[in-house]
Amino acid sequence: MVADNQSNSKNPDSVPAAPSATYSAGISPEIIAGLHRRKRWDRAFSTCGFLLVMGALSVLAMLFGQLVYEGGGRLFRGHFVNDEGFSPKINEIAGILQHSGDDFASNWELAQRPLTIANASERLTAEELTSLIGKKVIVDGDVPSTGLSEMESNTIAASDEESPKKYSKVSLHGTLSQSGGSWVVTPSPLAILPAEGQPLDKSWVGNQVAVGFGLAKSLPLKTKSIEKLSFQNFFASKPSSKAEEAGILTALVGSVLVVVVTMCLAIPLGIAAGVWLEEYAKKNWLTALIEINIANLAGVPSIVWGLMALGIFVYFLDLGRSILTAGLTLGLLVLPIVIMATREAIRTIPSHIREASYACGATKWQTVRHHVIPYSMGGILTGTIIGLSRAIGETAPLITIGALTFVTSLPAFSWSNPFAWLNSGFTVMPIQIFGWVSRPQEDFRENAAAASIVLLALTLALNTTAIYFRNQLRKKIKW
Repeated sequence: MVADNQSNSKNPDSVPAAPSATYSAGISPEIIAGLHRRKRWDRAFSTCGFLLVMGALSVLAMLFGQLVYEGGGRLFRGHFVNDEGFSPKINEIAGILQHSGDDFASNWELAQRPLTIANASERLTAEELTSLIGKKVIVDGDVPSTGLSEMESNTIAASDEESPKKYSKVSLHGTLSQSGGSWVVTPSPLAILPAEGQPLDKSWVGNQVAVGFGLAKSLPLKTKSIEKLSFQNFFASKPSSKAEEAGILTALVGSVLVVVVTMCLAIPLGIAAGVWLEEYAKKNWLTALIEINIANLAGVPSIVWGLMALGIFVYFLDLGRSILTAGLTLGLLVLPIVIMATREAIRTIPSHIREASYACGATKWQTVRHHVIPYSMGGILTGTIIGLSRAIGETAPLITIGALTFVTSLPAFSWSNPFAWLNSGFTVMPIQIFGWVSRPQEDFRENAAAASIVLLALTLALNTTAIYFRNQLRKKIKW
């Protein structure tokens, strides 16, 4: 080989030998073939791993995309309610209150929002409908109740009048237009006469109002009452039998309060138990038995925790089917997870940190307080928040202890008794989603998809919080 190298250096035009030929001079062909096989397996495993990860991410993206497609629009859609929080009645009409002139005793008008006209193409041909675009029409049919935007039409005819001569619950006067593939009628403003005993001033102009009207159908429309309306979105609405009016307010508040009780139980007890098992408990058969049981409890199905809570908290301790019972149940469910996370975080602390503290004369508690717990707090917080993320999505134990699927009132609270909400009935986000999915109406499934997006956002927010605190605490570690 030395001679070959010398000849190659003398002749620059000579081609160097292939690597395989060089290896073959000192390595058997079987070893070289085995190395090639190992490289092929490495490439195959790397490719399979990449494809599996991308496939999993694609499935998650498809699932989340489906949720956004079904329920994303519902998050930003709402309805109007009166000052007491109720939607206008079916026999009321809603719109924007307008006024012209200086006499506030008269000259009031109600401008209603545009309505989509169903069955329009079945009543008139496309040419006839097109000829009516931008013109005044009279639509006869089923006028929707307040809050809905679609009208079932029976007939559509051109109108010679620029304003309606009379109002009827089964007819509508307005301007026809086309939006996409839908036919839309913008109702003509209705002249209304304010009810007696309800003076209107300029502060009412431009407000969304609901008008309760009397029996008279001749214009101006005689009213029994006029009340201001406010917009209520998906997050501020309570459950309702109408999908377009239902929201997640009570479920969202219930989930937050239940998680607060869970945190108050699981975090202090879990961290204290983990510190005791790792730093203070003697290694004997008793602590080994405790450790095995904690590991087993972390894998117990959640329904078992619900049955235990039903027997102990609801029946034996007579705590009722309340937020307190739910928080205690989920606290016990999360407690083993917090203990195990605390122990694993403490084990990552090098032993020389403790030895250096003892060498400086610190006691056991001072070492744990000033060194062990601060340095392990990042891992403890991560495990704790992940456990709470599991708790916020649990359904089975809460159904077992009697959580409701339809709660229209918020938990009781008063400054004289600030903990009264602990004994209130409740519902949570997963149970509210389950209740909506169980309904046959398609609109409720849209609500369920929107609520699922909110629940996922809450879970991601908790996990993001855990990652943030972990990174911030790790920056403070100086070893």
